[in-house]
Order: sequence, then C-alpha cells, then structure tokens
Amino acid sequence: SLGALGVGFGAYQIANKIIDIGRASLVAAANMEQQQVALTTMLGSTEKATELLSDLQDFAASTPFQFTELTDATKRMIAFGFSAEEVIPNLRKLGDVSAGLSQPIGDMIYLFGQIKTQGRAMTQDLMQFANRGVPIYDELAKVLGVSTSEVKKFAEQGKIGFKEINQVFENLTSEGGKFAGLMDAESQTLAGRWSNFNDQLDKTAVILGKEMAGPASDIISILSILVEKIGEMNDGPDSIGFTFG
Repeated sequence: SLGALGVGFGAYQIANKIIDIGRASLVAAANMEQQQVALTTMLGSTEKATELLSDLQDFAASTPFQFTELTDATKRMIAFGFSAEEVIPNLRKLGDVSAGLSQPIGDMIYLFGQIKTQGRAMTQDLMQFANRGVPIYDELAKVLGVSTSEVKKFAEQGKIGFKEINQVFENLTSEGGKFAGLMDAESQTLAGRWSNFNDQLDKTAVILGKEMAGPASDIISILSILVEKIGEMNDGPDSIGFTFG
C-alpha cells in the first residue's frame, strides 16, 4: 500500500541519516587520532599531547575559533619552540587580538613565533603587525618608555626583543587593555554561539567515533579481505567474471 511505502521510505531516510552520523563520527575520531599522533611526535609525550588536545577542545568550545583552526595553530606554535604549557596562554592573548581585529589567529601566531625564533623584532615584523591593525608602535613606545620614532630606530638596529613584543600583547589583552576579553565577547554573538555549538557537536562526534572505532575497524578489515579475495578470483584461471567500478 502507499502507506506502507511511505513508512518504508521514511525508515530508509532515517537509516541513511544514522549512517551519515556514524560516518561523520568515525571521520572526527580518525582526525583526532591523527592530531594525537602529530602532537605526541612533536612533544615527545603521549600524556602531554592528550592533555593539550583536551584543553584545545575546551578552548574551542568557548571561543569563536574552530578546533581544527586551533590544532593547526598549536602545531605551528610548538614548531616555533613554545612548550605545551605555553600554548593555551598564548592562544588566549593572541586570540583576543585576532578576534578584535577579525584576523586569522594563524597569522598572529606566525608573526609572534617568528620573532621568538629570531630573538628580536625587525622593522618588517613591526610593519606586518601594524598592517593587520595591531597598534604595535604605540604600545612598544609605552613598554620601552620612548617615542614611536625611536621605536622605529630601535627596530632598525635590532634592539627590540621578543620579551618586549610579548609584553605588548600582555598589555593589550590584560584587564583594561584594548583587546581584553574580546574572544568572550565575540562568543556571545550569533556567529560565535554557532561556532561554539559546532565545536560541541565535533566533541560529541569524536566521543561517539571512538566508541565505534573498534567494531568499525573489524568491519573494514573484513571488507578489505573480501575485496582482496574477490580480486584474486577475478585474476585467476577460473575467474568468475566479477568487475568493480
């Protein structure tokens, strides 16, 4: 009957949705596993990698930035020589500035990390920050106790260290600073709440995917063996003529 057909079609759609959720969960869990492997290699510790990924999930769920964006930023930061313990504090202050200026957090981390690696900030580095809207000259003038024109001379002479740049970002994002709390403020907007909602969904998907990973791995192994055996049958002298694709 048409009624039975409708019920059957509805059940088919529901089943497809469940399969889609399962597939997405497995992909999320697989991605998390890849991030775990990458960070374990970079940090030399499974425990540190696990703890950092958990902190990043919580950080993503309470800020306007996506988890994937933050893991990429984190790996870049570690490559620049920051420790696991330094990641979240630096993400917080660089994130506040990035949110306030609508700039990718990865860009800020690149410039910040490059100066850490160099040990000093040159004229080009300051220009890169200034071009993104960071009031770097005015803030360095306050930190150094000199005029902005003298800041430029100091940069030309290589006299501005990472310590001073770090202090600028501390001042900009601490209480009373121009960019203080901007990630939290942006998280309350519609776009920010939507981003946080998606991060919570991703977190749930990872948990579900990990629960499914064992059984799914067994199924994939079985299917792989089956396809291999059928391929051998097709290639053999007594081929039964199966073709794929």
